[in-house]
Amino acid sequence: MNASAAALALALLVAFGLFGRQAWRLYRRVREGKPTSRFDDLPSRARAEAVVVVGQSKLLQRLGPGLMHAVIFWGFIVLFPTIVIAMIGAVDPHATLPWLGAQGWYALLVDVFAVGVLAGVVAAYAIRLGQRPKRFAGSHLAEANLILAWIGGIVISLLLWHSSQIALGLNDYPREWAPVSNLISGALHGDWVAVLERAAVWVHVLLILGFLVYLPYSKHLHILVAAINVFFTRTRRRGRLEPIDFEQPEADVRFGAATPRDLTWKQLLDTMSCTECGRCQDVCPAYNTGKELSPKLLIMALRDQVRAESTAALVRRRPRVQSVGQAAGGPHRLGGWPRRARTAAGRAAARCAVLGWLRAGV
Repeated sequence: MNASAAALALALLVAFGLFGRQAWRLYRRVREGKPTSRFDDLPSRARAEAVVVVGQSKLLQRLGPGLMHAVIFWGFIVLFPTIVIAMIGAVDPHATLPWLGAQGWYALLVDVFAVGVLAGVVAAYAIRLGQRPKRFAGSHLAEANLILAWIGGIVISLLLWHSSQIALGLNDYPREWAPVSNLISGALHGDWVAVLERAAVWVHVLLILGFLVYLPYSKHLHILVAAINVFFTRTRRRGRLEPIDFEQPEADVRFGAATPRDLTWKQLLDTMSCTECGRCQDVCPAYNTGKELSPKLLIMALRDQVRAESTAALVRRRPRVQSVGQAAGGPHRLGGWPRRARTAAGRAAARCAVLGWLRAGV
């Protein structure tokens, strides 16, 4: 085993070890939830994966932001094999993935979608930093900006690696099939190009492994679990109240939830799948009529309490003197939990929302 192979093996061991430890912890947290049946009607669940996840149907209801998100998502589906190709290239610059790594049509797709992902990242920054939609109030904007920069770094390092490969003649596919990388390679001359090729491929691999480790520890866990959550969505009529089984022992009869342990495993998974996009907030009648309730911040608060493995009450009883607006800097700016429902009215609205969400059995 050469030094590059040993370094890659070590990086993979550390990355998957850290990822696996946190993923197992989150899995056990979800498994602590109350049982609920979500393994029926597999054809409908497969259809939801195709339409909602792959087709991005819900996000495309808002064409601008939806298309931006969809292009980034589709780009990573297309670019996924390049992770394996890059790892092979990190060990041996003269090797690639059999068959696919030498296909011109795939090199073209990689260039097109790499540019598309970069355009999506720029559009996302324009929306977040330029337009500043009100629905993002209370979301983790700094962390979202970090993730966008991370995605941009992954794609840029990929293009630089491919460009330096072409400049050095290490490409296994016809260079004409990769127009963007080929264009950049025209500006690369000199002995430093070999150094760039090694640096770019290792930066690319390490950024990907770092991204894998970071996500399960971050507030943007939805990138990993949203597709799983869609599979387990309700296939029956929406809004149907969850029945209460009074035949079971009285201690097991569930009227709602006082602590995270009273939630079903699907409801625990729901909290971890929140994208913090604020679309629920935009269509919430209570929020839009000035009430002290943000469904987005409510779910974010539940998520934080679930991930902290807290056994404290979901909605506290003792009010603070401050109003929600004073506490968080303005109307609807509901801060940390339980700051998200500080006044008596806010706590009542939050309690109603929690119980309604639980009874509906989303």
